[in-house]
Amino acid sequence: MLNRRILKAKPGQVRSGLSDFPCNYHCAIIGTCLNLQECRKLLKKARVINVDSMTDYNVHTASVRACGSRKKGAYLFQKHLDKKYKKVFKEFGSLKTREQILEKWEAYKKKGLIAAAFWSGICHPVSDEKLWHQLYEDVHMLSHIQGRTRQLDAKEVDQIRSRNSFLESQVESMSADVEREVKKRKETEAEKSAIFLEKKQLQGMVAQLQERNAELLAEKKRFMSDPHSALYREIIQPLEHKNQSDTIELRRVKNNYQKLQQKFDNLKEENLIWAEMFDSLRVESVACDPSCTNRCDNPAEMSCPKKILIVGGTVNLDHLIQLEPQLKTHGLMHHNGFEDSQTRLIGMVKRADAVLCPIDQVSHRACLTAKRECKAQGKPIWFLRSSGLSSLQTAILKSLNSLASDPLSAECG
Repeated sequence: MLNRRILKAKPGQVRSGLSDFPCNYHCAIIGTCLNLQECRKLLKKARVINVDSMTDYNVHTASVRACGSRKKGAYLFQKHLDKKYKKVFKEFGSLKTREQILEKWEAYKKKGLIAAAFWSGICHPVSDEKLWHQLYEDVHMLSHIQGRTRQLDAKEVDQIRSRNSFLESQVESMSADVEREVKKRKETEAEKSAIFLEKKQLQGMVAQLQERNAELLAEKKRFMSDPHSALYREIIQPLEHKNQSDTIELRRVKNNYQKLQQKFDNLKEENLIWAEMFDSLRVESVACDPSCTNRCDNPAEMSCPKKILIVGGTVNLDHLIQLEPQLKTHGLMHHNGFEDSQTRLIGMVKRADAVLCPIDQVSHRACLTAKRECKAQGKPIWFLRSSGLSSLQTAILKSLNSLASDPLSAECG
């Protein structure tokens, strides 16, 4: 136990011992400064029986009773408290007046170090009953505030858990998009890797043939300078034939490599051309009905049927037209928002009068591309929450009415 020399107390001043305080102070000291595990350990040292079978409340009350006696129990608890809060106890020991103790107490309260400051302040040699009571009042009210704070924290935790569940459901709904995108990227990377590997192998063969050709040329030069013509005819002539055959093989490998590269480029370009032709045929298939009386020459005029582009979702255009017969006189186009190329999407936006984008079944990249192109071309775009037929039907009619009433004021995304 710390003595007056450590506390730096004036001569004649004696600190208060744990057994000097009233019982209600023991309750506050034990509940604030010690945890239940420490209390059980100290009660066992004081030879209290059946400590392991005690409830938490019984452990607390037994500890309070032990602190009130002037036997071994109070000594053990006080010694443990002095050791546990030794550093703060020494800081308080340098204080000389009640005012300094209260100032240090307020500073430690702001830091949240209530237990160390409470024990160090209440045991200080200059502390009196008035100071004891003031510190006891603060600790008592802080316990009430802490209980209320825990209730609010529990409520906030419930709200956070609800929010977390909602976010998890959102993540799960987006995981399919991510998986499709990852799968597509893996397939593209695999195709690129195969082409790159074949190209690398061909380049290695070319390098080997070039190296061999250089060796043969050097060998030929060396033998040509040999004064023995018979040796030259015997060795150089076979080498020349070998060089010719190697040159032919090198030319063949180069031609194969160029053909493969040209084939790859042609297939890539052909794919883009077919995509554009498909879009053109779809647009032509929704030309004016023979019964249309407008008969305008410019399809961009507002008197002509309008072309509506739907980006995303699995849309059945024929089913939409059956649900709304008046859509037969207008053009409906569809881009699935995932697998189709971005070049094709840009071309479809250029041919459309308005764009509808259901955000529940479309990639983020397709959304951004459609929005950017509509903004650049001054065309309206509407983002829909759902790709259901009812939602699409309503949105198409709304867009057609908007284009018919005031095409220049239609909202652009």
